[in-house]
Amino acid sequence: MVYVQADGAFCFRAIGSRADPVDRRSRQLMLTPEGKRFAAQYLDRIFAAEEYAFSTLTEEDRQALISGSPCFFEQVRDAWKEGKQDENSTVRSF
Repeated sequence: MVYVQADGAFCFRAIGSRADPVDRRSRQLMLTPEGKRFAAQYLDRIFAAEEYAFSTLTEEDRQALISGSPCFFEQVRDAWKEGKQDENSTVRSF
């Protein structure tokens, strides 16, 4: 179960799971109704802001960002494995 805190004001269940109808050993993740509302309200704005920010970068800065991304994602993966999540994070997993 994943809880998302938006604007510091509320928490809700954004992602749910269910048994995979084809392979009962697996679980499927899906957005809950609350998660769908959150996505509809915020994701287009987030993507638009990211696209705009990327478009303002020089070619050199874009390449540096792209080159550094794998390292960053490795750090995120390692932090997750080691349980080093920030207590002040706005995304919670329980």
